[in-house]
Amino acid sequence: MEIKLATINNTPVFTVQDISPRWSRVYGAMFQKRQERWLLPAFPPFLEYVLHDIEQVYSAATFDATAKTWIDEQKSRDEWDAEVRQLTLPVPSYEHQLSGLVDILHNYRWILKYEMGTGKTKIVIDQVNYLKIPTLILCPLIALDNWVAETEKHSGGSLSVLAVKGASKKSKIENIQNAVNYDIRVVTYDTARIYGVPQLFPKASKAFLKAMMLPHHELKKIIKSVNDETMQERFAIEWTKGRKPADIKEEAEEYRNGKPQWLCETGFKQAVCDESHRLKDMSSLRTKECLKLAKTAARRIHLTGTLSHGDPRDLYPQLKFLASYILPDDYKTYCKKHLVYSAYNEHMVVGFKDIHILNRKVNRISSERRLDDCVDLPARRFEIIKFDLSPAQRRDYNHAVQNWMVDRPDTDPLEIQNGAIRISKLLQICSGFVYVPEDEGLCDNCAMHQVRTCVNERIRPGTTRCIRKDVIGPVGRLSLKYPDNPKLKCLEDKLVDLIPGNKAIVWASLTEELDDIERMIQKNKWGYVRVDGKTSKHISKMADKFEKDPSCRLYIAQISTGISVTLNAAKYMMYYSRDWSVDHRYQSLFRNYRIGQDKKTVVYDFCAARTLELQQLRALESKEQVADLMTKKINCALCRNYAECTKGNIKPWEPKCVLSTKADRVIAQARTI
Repeated sequence: MEIKLATINNTPVFTVQDISPRWSRVYGAMFQKRQERWLLPAFPPFLEYVLHDIEQVYSAATFDATAKTWIDEQKSRDEWDAEVRQLTLPVPSYEHQLSGLVDILHNYRWILKYEMGTGKTKIVIDQVNYLKIPTLILCPLIALDNWVAETEKHSGGSLSVLAVKGASKKSKIENIQNAVNYDIRVVTYDTARIYGVPQLFPKASKAFLKAMMLPHHELKKIIKSVNDETMQERFAIEWTKGRKPADIKEEAEEYRNGKPQWLCETGFKQAVCDESHRLKDMSSLRTKECLKLAKTAARRIHLTGTLSHGDPRDLYPQLKFLASYILPDDYKTYCKKHLVYSAYNEHMVVGFKDIHILNRKVNRISSERRLDDCVDLPARRFEIIKFDLSPAQRRDYNHAVQNWMVDRPDTDPLEIQNGAIRISKLLQICSGFVYVPEDEGLCDNCAMHQVRTCVNERIRPGTTRCIRKDVIGPVGRLSLKYPDNPKLKCLEDKLVDLIPGNKAIVWASLTEELDDIERMIQKNKWGYVRVDGKTSKHISKMADKFEKDPSCRLYIAQISTGISVTLNAAKYMMYYSRDWSVDHRYQSLFRNYRIGQDKKTVVYDFCAARTLELQQLRALESKEQVADLMTKKINCALCRNYAECTKGNIKPWEPKCVLSTKADRVIAQARTI
């Protein structure tokens, strides 16, 4: 039996012309029924496993001359290491960066589990510069411009880079068509979802359904090749009325004019996922489209500080992106192997199992580095700054805990509909305001029976079910502020002491909080930049201003934007508030604690005493499953003993838990002022 070498989707594979099931025992084996042959991965890190298994399964098998030459030419890791040591890089690398470069040169599929601030971006740029391989970078929107800047810096100008972006679909497609001329093409995950692989747009699908005609595979392929919703719809309608597929194909090819319409057609041979944990949801369309897009690339790399926070479901799509045979089971079977379900509810996950098996698989295809082990950074200190709520805040906080209602003296009481909203309102109170629906008076012109109907059916003003939605439009929200805001005053006092001679980063969760902080900064006439959801596309420019402009003392931003920027000019970092994302917390923490930092840094967390803010901070520090805390463990979030229970792994309603099924659910022990 002879084993040959072939290239499928730019990927080297061994082929065996045989229908015997014994080849299924070789690592990564896949059977092509139509060609009656087996496909085996022929590249590191899987090549070693494949050769070992072939020897065990069929020792009499031989390799043809091409396959033998390929195997003999594969360099070992030590050989790659020796070669890398001889390189003269445009920008010198740290030892851990050289080690990472060796890993992704040697291995076609790899995970760099390097902690934030260790310089993962530079490793990939050096690898692309050495191999001269067309590369597609998938990253969050905020990291788009940073990749462009880092490529220009670390390649010494020898690599061309293009960020696929634009205000319109036309400009994005033009960028896709130009991408073939660039070494590195950087796109967001959402751009990959929409423009990654050919897809049939909804209008075309509806045209087929309306005519009750099902298109054959070849026709769908022709129509999907055109990235234009209107043209796809027209082709579908014309086919249902009798137009020949050959005519449609001719027009489609004329429209395309040989230019790529989709990212998968731009000829990249390597796909890199920056912050790869963005692909942890197997049910999302983003993940599904990115998995399809990955099949075009021979080399695939993940860059992430944390693949998962303990949930094995996060790993499945990320490992599938690298290679389908790393986890050969389908998703349902995989979940049964590694999830523990409740005996009373088959949909409720109560634990995980056999995690050591997953860890072993991941360790085979990854290298891990911690920032403290890579570079000798100055010490970093954490400090919690506690403050007392004002009497009005304390009154409303206690009322919300006890009665699920914010009893506002200036208007009608605000009823809280569920536990998650209650937690959200409590955190807003701690920051000196409460968001309320801007719907007072909107129903005054409706008949009383209609108002009763809306109340009974829970129809909110301005929504799609509202009979006056066209008159009043969508309902917004307004912010009711407290006369005194101790948190803002506390932040101002701290900045007054620290800002002279220093720079600081201030993180907040909500735009209303940023508005309050911005007004306070303007009053004190401090130089600053502000980054939120509306301005994040300019984050690189604002980060540069903060880093280089001596008059710019403050960087205020939403926590969700705290990725892919270096803010080492800041000695101090302050969390005015926090959101419930562990990823956001740890990403933002490393903005000024990374390679190049030469100052001792301090992190301040502002928390109202005896409130939920302290429990929230403990949950983030312990990487608690925050979704559970917001839904299943509402009482824990409000309990004073939460920190101790987290350390002792005490579950709600267990014997050591201070709660009981018969106890009053009012847990907050905040005194009324």
